[in-house]
Amino acid sequence: MQVIRWSGGQGEPELNALISKLREEGLEPTVLSEHPGKHYPTHSHPESQVRWMISGTLRVGTRITETEGQPVPPDMQWVELNLEPGDRLEMPADTEHWIQLGPQGATYLIANRKG
Repeated sequence: MQVIRWSGGQGEPELNALISKLREEGLEPTVLSEHPGKHYPTHSHPESQVRWMISGTLRVGTRITETEGQPVPPDMQWVELNLEPGDRLEMPADTEHWIQLGPQGATYLIANRKG
C-alpha cells in the first residue's frame, strides 16, 4: 500500500483534473461522497484500487505481516493511515483493510485496476 501526499504547492485538489489524470492511466473513476463517521469493517477487494481524496478525511487501517523480510508480531501488525484532500492511496489486490470516515465525511475518487 502506498500513500502519495498532496503538496501545498499544487493548490487545492480539483475534481475534474483528478478524474482526467486517472483516465489517462486507463482507469474509470467513480466519485463517492460518504457520511461523517461511516465505518467499513475489515475487508479486502480482488482487484487493486486507487482512492484519491477530494474533501474531508478518512482513516484506513491495514495489516502488515512483514517488513524488510522479517515477520511482524501479531500485536503490531495493524497500522493506520490518515488521508486528507489531495492524498492518493494505492492499494494492492487482496489487501486486508478497514475504513473510518472523518467528522465531516469525505468525497473521493475510487477506481479499480483490473489484472
